Amino acid sequence: MLKRETTKNRLKKMLNEEREELTDATRAAALADLTHVAQEYFEAENPSLQVKKGKNGSEVLFSFRAVRAKNFTTLK
Repeated sequence: MLKRETTKNRLKKMLNEEREELTDATRAAALADLTHVAQEYFEAENPSLQVKKGKNGSEVLFSFRAVRAKNFTTLK
């Protein structure tokens, strides 16, 4: 019985981890979208996206080098 529960728990863990993984295509799309938004406000270089799985979710870090901030005015 213990072996059966251990196997069941391992399988659940594997399925949950697999579900949380980003595919290469998804990662590339997310990086492109985030970079597009960043470039609305900054002259951005070397964007990168890191995803680290944690115990209760994932930590997502999007970073880039800002060469300069873009100034703009809002319409009223």
